[in-house]
Amino acid sequence: MFKNCLYLTYDGLHDPLGQSQIIPYLKIISKKVSKLYVISFEKKKNINKNIYISENIFLIKLKFSDSFGKLGKILDMLKLFFYSFKLLIKNKISFIHARSHLSAYICLLLKFFFKIDFIFDFRGLWIEERIENRSWKKGLIYNFFFLIFKLLEKKTLKNSYKIIVLTKTFKEFLYLNFDIKNKVYLIPCVNNFYNYSNPNYLKKKIFKKKIGFNEKNKIFCYLGSVGGIYDLEKVLDIFILIKKKYYFSSFLILTNNLKLTKSIISKTKYFSLKNRIKVLSIKWKEIKNYLSIVDIGVNYIKNGFPRIAQSPTRTNEFLSMGVPIITNNNIGDLDEILKKINGGIVINNFNNKLPIFNKIDNLLCLDKNLLKIKSRNFFSMHLVDKYYSEIYETRR
Repeated sequence: MFKNCLYLTYDGLHDPLGQSQIIPYLKIISKKVSKLYVISFEKKKNINKNIYISENIFLIKLKFSDSFGKLGKILDMLKLFFYSFKLLIKNKISFIHARSHLSAYICLLLKFFFKIDFIFDFRGLWIEERIENRSWKKGLIYNFFFLIFKLLEKKTLKNSYKIIVLTKTFKEFLYLNFDIKNKVYLIPCVNNFYNYSNPNYLKKKIFKKKIGFNEKNKIFCYLGSVGGIYDLEKVLDIFILIKKKYYFSSFLILTNNLKLTKSIISKTKYFSLKNRIKVLSIKWKEIKNYLSIVDIGVNYIKNGFPRIAQSPTRTNEFLSMGVPIITNNNIGDLDEILKKINGGIVINNFNNKLPIFNKIDNLLCLDKNLLKIKSRNFFSMHLVDKYYSEIYETRR
């Protein structure tokens, strides 16, 4: 059995992201270590909720600061450091797995005191994303922040024991800019939807009726967050055109951003879609049930430099259920993957939507089970198991 490990995440285990992209990973790690100590930050409404993952996982849930702005985040990082420091003193922990930048920066500081190795689970270009979403605004102070945090990122990459990235595109970028070729692992966002058996025609028919869709309608679906880099209006503009050609079609939106979504749909230009759209907020564990009736997923993520490191969970979940997708180009490795598995349409210019009509018929005729099998090579939990075994094996 491998040695004890400490896992740090600033994301909550009870959040949808935690349910889909942290807990399943923790289950795999727990099989490769003697004890796994996990520190996470949970929202106030979730802090007292019980959660069981594995008998050798010990959870330390800290309260996420949702007030005091950036000062609150600094306080959170201080809490993360001191709780980690305390665990390292009291327990025989041999290495740390840090999910994302802030956790990795804490590891860099802990390494100074304990000379302990850590895995940098690089979930995306966190610094560039802060600028892109304008949480870091233009000005001397934020320019200074950028320089300091990029320096910390460079030091973290250099001092990490192993690095995990989500895309081949970003892995190649790191190879060109840093001397870290022997310690970078590519593990995209994955899921365990492959274990779910698609319902038969009758069950689909009943489920469609339950939601309020005509059983004959083709279902197009948008899944995930709305706002910021996730542009729902681009998707709705496409659906207006789809509706004209495919009269028997409906649009399903699965999101937790209900207020913003309904505000967008209420715009005059989307009035014709009113009776064709259903907007639902569901639990993560229910997603696969809804995707089982979907014919095509539609997605749009605003392009930008941070996209080279992004492996969108939403598109991976569509493909893992055998649902082809319509999406824009230059999002991580999606262009290459979709071409390899014949899994969808990549649009270079969302303002020119006409080319998609020649291809939608082909998507509707795709063999879902075959697409599910092909996408397994890219988005299956077996990939995590395989590469985590390699990474953790050397920490015996």
